[in-house]
Order: sequence, then structure tokens, then C-alpha cells
Amino acid sequence: MIKYIFMLTLFTFIALVSPCNCNANGVIYSLNDIWTIRVNNDIFDLNHPLPSYIDSSAFDFNSGLGSLFMTLQTPGSYTVGMFVDHDLGASSGDEYGGFSDPLPNGVSWEINEPMSLGIYYRFLNSQLTNTFPPNTPLLDLSMAILRDFSIAPGQQGIVGFEFSITQPTNAPFYLAQYDTAVPPATPYGVYFTSTLDIVSIGQPVPEPSTFLLFGAGLGGLALIRRKVCKQ
Repeated sequence: MIKYIFMLTLFTFIALVSPCNCNANGVIYSLNDIWTIRVNNDIFDLNHPLPSYIDSSAFDFNSGLGSLFMTLQTPGSYTVGMFVDHDLGASSGDEYGGFSDPLPNGVSWEINEPMSLGIYYRFLNSQLTNTFPPNTPLLDLSMAILRDFSIAPGQQGIVGFEFSITQPTNAPFYLAQYDTAVPPATPYGVYFTSTLDIVSIGQPVPEPSTFLLFGAGLGGLALIRRKVCKQ
């Protein structure tokens, strides 16, 4: 509990003092150093550097956009996930979230207010609720995904996390976060997707199944069922 309270205090402080990043349209995307990667009971964040088996070369820790991949080769059961708290929009305002179906096997998720509503605590304790606050816009939202899986001897698991401002067109499942300063159903939200590939050690790793293509248009909106919590 002390660690949980400390992390919430740290999140609040970092959110107030960290710089933001803008794209060509002037929309702010900022991660504010508020992120956590979990591999079973191992926690990696701003104060706990990533191990060598996590490749973050394609991830921007300032904007919170891009992708990370980890390669796990020790046989056993795993719970792997990532928690993030993006800020987006030209100014602070009410935020809301959404998700797409179907939910992959072994995946849990949550979108919620990062401080008082306990999403970070539930992320650490494998208690994500697969929900977001219905019909209740909040001043701030965070997103979390966990994956449960097993690796047999001779296998390796490759887990990916991707954050994009473009709606995934080929991803069966994703989370989305919007700000009311940014109209919904535009490419200016943040989309959070995850993949898992389990292959034999030494076998070529396939392209991550949900990161193949990201369409710039909005035609996928009619093809993918989304549930959105609006003001």
C-alpha cells in the first residue's frame, strides 16, 4: 500500500512538471514519464530501467507513441502488461475512452482515472476489470493491458505493445483514449494495441499479427465495434 501511495504521488508530480510534445496539427501527446511495464512480479518504470530483453528503440518516451517488444525464453507462466497515462489535447479537459471487440484469450484491460480509482493498483495485482467508466467523462484517463500465457521448453514468447494516433484497421482488439478538446472519431486519439507470438527458439519471428497495417482513414469505424464513453 505504501508503494501504491508513493506511485500515485509521483504520477501527480510528474504530470505537473513534464514537457509536452505536439504533432503537426498542434495536438499535444505527452506520456509525462508515467508508464509501467510488468513481467510477472518484476516492475520497470522511470526509476527501474528496462532489461535487455525489452526493445524500446521504436518507442518515444516523451510522447508515449511507438512500439516496444520483449522476448521471453524461460519456460513457465507469465503475466505481462503495460500501464500508461497519456495527456492529449491542446489543454486539460474531460477525457473518455473506448475499446474494440473481440477480447483475445488471456488478455485483461482497463481504462480509468489513474489516481483515485485504483487502476494502477489493480494492474499490479492482476485485477483489471475489462471496463471503463460509462457515461462519465473524467479529467484524466489511463490505460492498462495484461496478458497471461505460458512458454514451453524450446519456445520463446514475443510480446508487443504499440501506441498510435491512427486507428488500427487490422487489430482485432485495441483500447482508445480521447480528450474532449479533440473530436472523437478522428486520428487524434491514442490507440493502444498488444500482440503475442509464441514460436520455437530459432524459428523466424512472424510479423506481429495486430501491427501489420494502420489505416489513415476512418472507414474502419463502421467495421469494428467500439464502445465509447462520452460526455
